Amino acid sequence: MSVHDWDGAFERRCVEAVERVCDGRLTQAEREQAWHELLVQAAPHVEEWARRSSLLRRAGLTSEDEPRAVLVVVLERLSSGGFENLRRFRAHCRPRLEPSEDDALASQYLRLSRLDEADDAAAAAVATPLRAWLLNVVAYSIKDHVRRRLGGRTPPPVGDGSPRSKRDLGTGAERLDSSHERGERPPITDALTMARVVREVSEFMGATFPAPMRRAVELWLDDTGFDAIGAELGVAGADARALVRAGQARLRERFRGDWDAWFAG
Repeated sequence: MSVHDWDGAFERRCVEAVERVCDGRLTQAEREQAWHELLVQAAPHVEEWARRSSLLRRAGLTSEDEPRAVLVVVLERLSSGGFENLRRFRAHCRPRLEPSEDDALASQYLRLSRLDEADDAAAAAVATPLRAWLLNVVAYSIKDHVRRRLGGRTPPPVGDGSPRSKRDLGTGAERLDSSHERGERPPITDALTMARVVREVSEFMGATFPAPMRRAVELWLDDTGFDAIGAELGVAGADARALVRAGQARLRERFRGDWDAWFAG
């Protein structure tokens, strides 16, 4: 399995490790072994997600040491307070390990937020609760890391060139290990924001995209591969990729002024 693969079977193995890390009936040695297993499985993904961060690139933090430093921040968050955040995830998601409508909405939102990433397949949000949760943890950890490295300074201007404020760099949110239910299912205000963003993008595509391009991007947002997109549209996988890329470019151009505000959190 490559570092880019996170399918249902892999998710289940990682969740099983989380269960054992948080199981107070096990010995300390057994829990430490489960933590080690979780690290072996998840750490390469965390480091890869950090490596592809557009925020790190804008901040000029492009050396190989930066993703590793973000990984350290993530591990600190996961292990702090006797694995408090992992226990929150476990308590919240145990009854619903199957994807829900809200998970699908979060998946589309996360894919939109990563239009400028180098490899959309690696950055794609899959409707798997642990992976989606970890992506949020990584996002907050990257912001923490950038703040520490830049000493409060902001990355260079992007988009329309408007000056970026300190608010643009972070969200004003508390650190994950001290905030209420951070990293779990978002509160309703966050869900409403995601729904509004996805709706605005969908309405723009419906009003301006040619039908094949609109359908190609819709399928991409649902985590469909290019070959499968091409099969539905009756074109080659390479042509499907080109349609999606063209649609992404139109979205970036249309919503350039909104992107940072939408995905600041």
